[in-house]
Amino acid sequence: MTVMISAWFQSKQPYRRQIGIILFSSIFPIISGLAYTSGLDLFPGLDITPISFLITGLIITLGVIQFGLFDLAPMARHLLIENMDDGILVLDTRDRIVDLNPMAENIIAASAGSVLGQPISEVLASWVHLSKGSRRALNSK
Repeated sequence: MTVMISAWFQSKQPYRRQIGIILFSSIFPIISGLAYTSGLDLFPGLDITPISFLITGLIITLGVIQFGLFDLAPMARHLLIENMDDGILVLDTRDRIVDLNPMAENIIAASAGSVLGQPISEVLASWVHLSKGSRRALNSK
């Protein structure tokens, strides 16, 4: 739980929503388990912890359907990429920006929070020749 809270503080905005949904859904089993083991039974003799896992599953399902939970998969990053003098844009299979480093933010003059999850064609609308060229390069390999 502390790892998830720490990740929430260190993540960029679109990833915070994903982590927040997971954190929120995990509260129910924790609280119900603590209530049962401490003797604070809402329903005497009934452990509601398994029911709380149902609630967790429903929240995560709602997150997947309604909010696109896990739609933007966080990419593994190293400190080196974050501090590079070159701009890095990472695209998913649908040509959406899933990651970029601070230098790329400077180059495209937009913050990561405003472009993550956006199609590259919209973000680089004035750079159409660049996005078309990179797609051709990828398809030729």
